[in-house]
Amino acid sequence: MDQFFDKLAKIPQAQKAAIVVFLCAAVVAGWYFLFYTDLQAQKQGLRNEKKRLLKERSEYEQRVQDYLKLRSEIAQLLEEEKELLRVLPNRQELPTLLESIHAQAELVGLSINTFSPGAESPVEMYFRIPVSMSVVGSYHQLNKFFKNLGDLKRIVSVEDLSLGGPRLEDGAIKLNANFIVTTFRFQDRR
Repeated sequence: MDQFFDKLAKIPQAQKAAIVVFLCAAVVAGWYFLFYTDLQAQKQGLRNEKKRLLKERSEYEQRVQDYLKLRSEIAQLLEEEKELLRVLPNRQELPTLLESIHAQAELVGLSINTFSPGAESPVEMYFRIPVSMSVVGSYHQLNKFFKNLGDLKRIVSVEDLSLGGPRLEDGAIKLNANFIVTTFRFQDRR
Protein backbone atom coordinates (compact mmCIF):
# COMPACT_ATOMS: atom_id res chain seq x y z
CA MET A 1 0.00 0.00 0.00
CA ASP A 2 2.96 2.28 0.70
CA GLN A 3 4.11 1.85 -2.87
CA PHE A 4 0.72 3.10 -4.09
CA PHE A 5 1.00 6.24 -1.98
CA ASP A 6 4.62 6.76 -3.12
CA LYS A 7 3.58 6.56 -6.78
CA LEU A 8 0.69 8.87 -6.05
CA ALA A 9 3.02 11.42 -4.43
CA LYS A 10 5.29 11.42 -7.52
CA ILE A 11 2.43 12.28 -9.90
CA PRO A 12 2.45 15.96 -10.92
CA GLN A 13 -0.15 18.28 -9.39
CA ALA A 14 -2.02 18.79 -12.69
CA GLN A 15 -2.48 15.09 -13.20
CA LYS A 16 -3.69 14.69 -9.60
CA ALA A 17 -6.28 17.37 -10.20
CA ALA A 18 -7.35 15.67 -13.43
CA ILE A 19 -7.66 12.31 -11.65
CA VAL A 20 -9.76 13.91 -8.86
CA VAL A 21 -11.96 15.63 -11.42
CA PHE A 22 -12.29 12.38 -13.36
CA LEU A 23 -13.16 10.40 -10.22
CA CYS A 24 -15.70 13.05 -9.17
CA ALA A 25 -17.20 13.03 -12.66
CA ALA A 26 -17.36 9.22 -12.57
CA VAL A 27 -19.10 9.29 -9.16
CA VAL A 28 -21.56 11.95 -10.35
CA ALA A 29 -22.19 10.08 -13.62
CA GLY A 30 -22.67 6.81 -11.74
CA TRP A 31 -25.04 8.49 -9.28
CA TYR A 32 -26.90 10.16 -12.17
CA PHE A 33 -27.36 6.92 -14.14
CA LEU A 34 -28.00 4.67 -11.17
CA PHE A 35 -30.21 6.87 -8.95
CA TYR A 36 -31.21 10.19 -10.48
CA THR A 37 -32.70 8.81 -13.73
CA ASP A 38 -34.71 6.30 -11.69
CA LEU A 39 -35.93 9.11 -9.43
CA GLN A 40 -36.86 11.20 -12.47
CA ALA A 41 -38.75 8.27 -13.99
CA GLN A 42 -40.56 7.72 -10.69
CA LYS A 43 -41.30 11.43 -10.44
CA GLN A 44 -42.71 11.48 -13.99
CA GLY A 45 -44.76 8.36 -13.24
CA LEU A 46 -46.15 10.01 -10.11
CA ARG A 47 -47.00 13.16 -12.08
CA ASN A 48 -48.85 11.06 -14.67
CA GLU A 49 -50.64 9.18 -11.87
CA LYS A 50 -51.59 12.50 -10.26
CA LYS A 51 -53.00 13.78 -13.57
CA ARG A 52 -54.96 10.54 -14.03
CA LEU A 53 -56.33 10.68 -10.48
CA LEU A 54 -57.28 14.35 -10.82
CA LYS A 55 -59.08 13.59 -14.08
CA GLU A 56 -60.81 10.60 -12.46
CA ARG A 57 -61.79 12.79 -9.48
CA SER A 58 -63.17 15.43 -11.82
CA GLU A 59 -65.18 12.80 -13.70
CA TYR A 60 -66.44 11.38 -10.41
CA GLU A 61 -67.50 14.82 -9.18
CA GLN A 62 -69.31 15.39 -12.49
CA ARG A 63 -71.08 12.04 -12.11
CA VAL A 64 -72.07 13.00 -8.56
CA GLN A 65 -73.48 16.30 -9.84
CA ASP A 66 -75.37 14.46 -12.61
CA TYR A 67 -76.67 11.95 -10.07
CA LEU A 68 -77.87 14.68 -7.72
CA LYS A 69 -79.51 16.49 -10.63
CA LEU A 70 -81.27 13.29 -11.72
CA ARG A 71 -82.38 12.61 -8.14
CA SER A 72 -83.81 16.10 -7.97
CA GLU A 73 -85.61 15.60 -11.30
CA ILE A 74 -86.98 12.25 -10.12
CA ALA A 75 -88.24 13.81 -6.89
CA GLN A 76 -89.87 16.59 -8.90
CA LEU A 77 -91.48 14.08 -11.27
CA LEU A 78 -92.79 12.05 -8.33
CA GLU A 79 -94.30 15.20 -6.84
CA GLU A 80 -95.89 16.01 -10.20
CA GLU A 81 -97.24 12.46 -10.38
CA LYS A 82 -98.72 12.83 -6.88
CA GLU A 83 -100.36 16.08 -7.95
CA LEU A 84 -101.65 14.43 -11.12
CA LEU A 85 -103.03 11.49 -9.16
CA ARG A 86 -104.67 13.93 -6.76
CA VAL A 87 -106.56 15.48 -9.67
CA LEU A 88 -106.88 12.33 -11.80
CA PRO A 89 -107.78 9.29 -9.70
CA ASN A 90 -106.48 5.88 -10.50
CA ARG A 91 -108.73 2.87 -10.98
CA GLN A 92 -108.97 2.04 -7.25
CA GLU A 93 -110.14 5.55 -6.31
CA LEU A 94 -112.76 5.85 -9.06
CA PRO A 95 -115.72 4.28 -7.18
CA THR A 96 -115.08 6.68 -4.30
CA LEU A 97 -115.16 9.62 -6.69
CA LEU A 98 -118.42 8.43 -8.28
CA GLU A 99 -119.94 8.00 -4.81
CA SER A 100 -118.78 11.53 -3.99
CA ILE A 101 -120.58 12.92 -7.07
CA HIS A 102 -123.72 11.00 -6.12
CA ALA A 103 -123.46 12.24 -2.52
CA GLN A 104 -123.11 15.86 -3.69
CA ALA A 105 -126.43 15.59 -5.53
CA GLU A 106 -128.16 14.12 -2.50
CA LEU A 107 -126.53 16.66 -0.18
CA VAL A 108 -128.16 19.62 -1.92
CA GLY A 109 -131.54 17.86 -2.08
CA LEU A 110 -131.70 16.84 -5.73
CA SER A 111 -133.81 13.83 -6.68
CA ILE A 112 -131.62 11.55 -8.78
CA ASN A 113 -133.53 9.83 -11.57
CA THR A 114 -130.55 8.28 -13.35
CA PHE A 115 -126.90 7.92 -12.50
CA SER A 116 -125.16 5.78 -15.04
CA PRO A 117 -121.37 5.70 -15.51
CA GLY A 118 -120.37 5.20 -19.15
CA ALA A 119 -117.45 3.39 -20.71
CA GLU A 120 -113.94 4.79 -20.33
CA SER A 121 -112.36 6.23 -23.44
CA PRO A 122 -108.60 6.78 -23.65
CA VAL A 123 -107.33 10.31 -24.34
CA GLU A 124 -103.54 10.86 -24.40
CA MET A 125 -102.37 10.15 -20.81
CA TYR A 126 -105.77 9.70 -19.19
CA PHE A 127 -109.15 8.03 -19.57
CA ARG A 128 -112.32 10.08 -19.97
CA ILE A 129 -115.20 8.67 -17.90
CA PRO A 130 -118.68 10.06 -18.62
CA VAL A 131 -121.51 9.69 -16.11
CA SER A 132 -125.02 10.39 -17.45
CA MET A 133 -127.24 11.99 -14.85
CA SER A 134 -130.84 13.05 -14.74
CA VAL A 135 -131.95 14.96 -11.65
CA VAL A 136 -134.94 16.98 -10.47
CA GLY A 137 -134.55 19.99 -8.22
CA SER A 138 -134.81 23.75 -7.91
CA TYR A 139 -132.55 26.11 -9.82
CA HIS A 140 -130.67 26.92 -6.61
CA GLN A 141 -130.18 23.23 -5.78
CA LEU A 142 -128.77 22.63 -9.26
CA ASN A 143 -126.53 25.67 -8.93
CA LYS A 144 -125.22 24.51 -5.55
CA PHE A 145 -124.64 20.98 -6.92
CA PHE A 146 -122.58 22.31 -9.84
CA LYS A 147 -120.62 24.57 -7.47
CA ASN A 148 -119.90 21.61 -5.17
CA LEU A 149 -118.68 19.60 -8.17
CA GLY A 150 -116.32 22.45 -9.03
CA ASP A 151 -115.00 22.43 -5.45
CA LEU A 152 -114.04 18.75 -5.59
CA LYS A 153 -110.31 18.10 -5.56
CA ARG A 154 -110.68 15.94 -8.65
CA ILE A 155 -111.22 17.16 -12.18
CA VAL A 156 -114.92 16.99 -12.96
CA SER A 157 -116.71 18.77 -15.79
CA VAL A 158 -120.37 19.09 -16.71
CA GLU A 159 -121.32 18.70 -20.38
CA ASP A 160 -124.48 18.66 -22.47
CA LEU A 161 -126.65 20.31 -19.83
CA SER A 162 -130.29 20.59 -20.72
CA LEU A 163 -132.91 22.06 -18.41
CA GLY A 164 -136.55 21.50 -18.96
CA GLY A 165 -139.94 20.65 -17.59
CA PRO A 166 -140.36 23.38 -14.99
CA ARG A 167 -143.23 22.50 -12.71
CA LEU A 168 -144.55 23.62 -9.39
CA GLU A 169 -143.97 20.99 -6.73
CA ASP A 170 -144.42 21.52 -2.98
CA GLY A 171 -144.57 25.28 -3.46
CA ALA A 172 -141.26 25.42 -5.39
CA ILE A 173 -140.44 25.36 -9.06
CA LYS A 174 -138.61 22.13 -9.93
CA LEU A 175 -136.57 21.59 -13.07
CA ASN A 176 -135.55 18.43 -14.86
CA ALA A 177 -131.83 18.54 -15.60
CA ASN A 178 -130.09 16.09 -17.90
CA PHE A 179 -126.32 16.31 -18.24
CA ILE A 180 -123.12 14.35 -18.41
CA VAL A 181 -120.63 14.65 -15.58
CA THR A 182 -117.23 13.81 -17.00
CA THR A 183 -114.35 12.79 -14.80
CA PHE A 184 -110.94 11.51 -15.69
CA ARG A 185 -108.66 8.70 -14.61
CA PHE A 186 -104.91 8.58 -14.95
CA GLN A 187 -103.66 6.10 -17.54
CA ASP A 188 -100.88 4.23 -15.73
CA ARG A 189 -98.46 2.88 -18.36
CA ARG A 190 -96.09 1.08 -16.03
